[in-house]
Amino acid sequence: MIFAVMPNETKKNALNVAQTVIDYLVLFGARVIVFGDYVNKLHGEGITFAKSDDELRKCEAIICVGGDGTIIHAAKKGLAYAKPVLGINAGRLGFMAGLENNECHLLKNLIDGNYNVEQRMMLQVDIMRGDEVVFSDYSLIDAVVSRGSLSRVCSINTFCNGTLVSTYLTDGIIVSTQTGSTAYSLSAGGPIVDPRIECLLMTPICPHSLSARTVIFRPDAEITVMETQDNDTELYLTIDGEEAVRINKGEKVTVKKSSCYAGFIRIKSEDFYDVLKRKFESDK
Repeated sequence: MIFAVMPNETKKNALNVAQTVIDYLVLFGARVIVFGDYVNKLHGEGITFAKSDDELRKCEAIICVGGDGTIIHAAKKGLAYAKPVLGINAGRLGFMAGLENNECHLLKNLIDGNYNVEQRMMLQVDIMRGDEVVFSDYSLIDAVVSRGSLSRVCSINTFCNGTLVSTYLTDGIIVSTQTGSTAYSLSAGGPIVDPRIECLLMTPICPHSLSARTVIFRPDAEITVMETQDNDTELYLTIDGEEAVRINKGEKVTVKKSSCYAGFIRIKSEDFYDVLKRKFESDK
């Protein structure tokens, strides 16, 4: 069996954890392909260093070491090659991690096939200019439409399947998956949603209204976010916390459930609510 290892060395202790992962995988009889420039930082009998993402075709799964951002990035790579991801937490909260950094010995279950793959809904996010798609991407966590550098509120219309939901004076709008309910949406006052419940959440950011709250939509909804005619603030689209894309005048953002799912390896039988309780307690 061959496994891809993707560490994020910007996380404290991530390389040490990645080396432990490699040591256990080799001990259990697996081969390892390391992704990233770690030739002089990681070692092990028979490991190789990937020259391109196409090396993922050879692997059974991706094991990434870092925080939630690292896991999201790896999941998108895995999506392109239909590979599930096991996240090992070397960050702070690590809601999406399957193992903590002191649980690498449990990788024996991965070798033995004693695990499940949990499928998580993704979003299809497009910027439209009329009927033309000018930008398109997938989101596992959220799509955020927000103001630029000027400290002005945005005037934004939101629609569900073509029907106006609300007009907001706000710093922006978050449209998230249930997986993303514990991310930016939560910080903006949104609810926590069980990841087994497929839905779309729309949460305004710092709205100028006491009645503006998160709206939860069924999974077949298509959400449209666009500026009002009198809006004079630059708007940007950010997907899963990555680089922002400018939304030009007259363009709109559409968000809907994707046909693609990201696969996450679960070795432990820990329930979502156990994880939630433990992560929040560790953040105190």
